[in-house]
Amino acid sequence: MSRNLILKLTMLTSLAFGALTISACGFLSMPDKMDQTNGAMASMQQKMDTTNTTTAAMGSKMDQTNESIRKQTLEVALDHLLAKENTTYLSPAPTGMMPWAQAFADNMHEDEFVQLVYLYMQEINEVKPPDSMKYTCTLADLADPNPNPTDLTDACLKASQQAKKIDPTTKTIKIFTPDFIASVDHDKTVKYYAVMAISGFASQKMIAETVKTEVSNGGQYNDTVLTILDARAMFLHDILLENTLLNHPLDDPGKLAKAVEYDQDLDYIATLPFASDIAVNTHGMMDPNDDIHDQLDLRVSVPQWVRIDQAFSSGLQQKYKDAMKSPADPTGANLLQLKATTEKACQALNAWDGTQCVQK
Repeated sequence: MSRNLILKLTMLTSLAFGALTISACGFLSMPDKMDQTNGAMASMQQKMDTTNTTTAAMGSKMDQTNESIRKQTLEVALDHLLAKENTTYLSPAPTGMMPWAQAFADNMHEDEFVQLVYLYMQEINEVKPPDSMKYTCTLADLADPNPNPTDLTDACLKASQQAKKIDPTTKTIKIFTPDFIASVDHDKTVKYYAVMAISGFASQKMIAETVKTEVSNGGQYNDTVLTILDARAMFLHDILLENTLLNHPLDDPGKLAKAVEYDQDLDYIATLPFASDIAVNTHGMMDPNDDIHDQLDLRVSVPQWVRIDQAFSSGLQQKYKDAMKSPADPTGANLLQLKATTEKACQALNAWDGTQCVQK
C-alpha cells in the first residue's frame, strides 16, 4: 500500500470518527432539549391557568359590581317613590311616583317584588300609631258651646260621646286628631299606590313566573299574589289605559301597539282559573272610609278592546291604508298584526258574552 493511500484512509477515518462523535453528542443532548421544551410548555400552561383565574376573578368582580349597581338603583328608586314631593297628589294619576316605580320594576327580582308587596300590605293592614301620638282633649274642648265640624273641638266632642272614656280626675280624653288620621291614611294609601305602580310596570314574564311560583306551585305568598294581580289590573286599566293612552285618540301605530299590549295583560289576569278570587280588601286605615276594597272585574279588558278596534275604523286604517297593503312595509305589517290580534280578542269576547266589537 502506498504512502499516499495510507494517508487518505487515515484522513477518512478521522473524518468519519469526528462526524460520529458530533452525531452522538447531538443525540445525547436531545433529552435536555426535550426537557427544556416540556418545561416551557408547562410554564405556558401555568401562565394560561393564571390568566384564566384572573379573568374569572375579574368576571366575578364585574358581577358583584353589577349587582351592587342594581341594588343601589332599587334603593334610590324606592326612596324617590315614597318621597313627599312625589306623593302629595295621587289623583287622577300618581305621576310623581310612576318613573321611580318603573325604575324599581325594571331592576327587581321576583322574590324582592313579592316580599316588598307583602311588607307594604302588612304595614297598611297591621301597623298602628302608638297612643303617645294622641292629642289630649281638655275640658275646654269638651265644653265648647259652638263646635265647628272642622275644629278639633268637634272631634273631641264626638270622641267623648262615642268612647265615653273621659278621665274622671282630669276630665280629659285622648284622641288621634283628624289631621293626624288623614296623614297616616295618606301615607298608607301611598304605599298601596306604590304596590299598584310597581305591579303595573312589572314585566308580563315576571308576573307569569310569580303566579307559577306562588299560586300554581303552592308558594308562601299566595294571598300576596292575588293582591299583586288586582293592583296590576287597576293600574293598567285606570292609569295606563283610561287616564293615559285612551284619554287621547289612538292615531298612530305606537299608541295602538301599547294599548293592545296592556289589554292583553288584562286578558291574562281576567282569564286565570282563579280570577274570581282576585281582590284587594284592606282593613288597616285609621278611618274605615279610607280602606281599599276592589274585586277584579272579569270584563276589565272588554271596553278597551272595543275602543282599540274602533281606532281602525275611525281613521287609522284609512291613514295607513297604503302601508297595510304592502306586507314588506314594517309599519303596515305591524298594523296588520295588531288588527289580527284585536279581531281575535273581539271574537273571543263575542263567544264569551256576546260583545260585538269587530268593525268590518
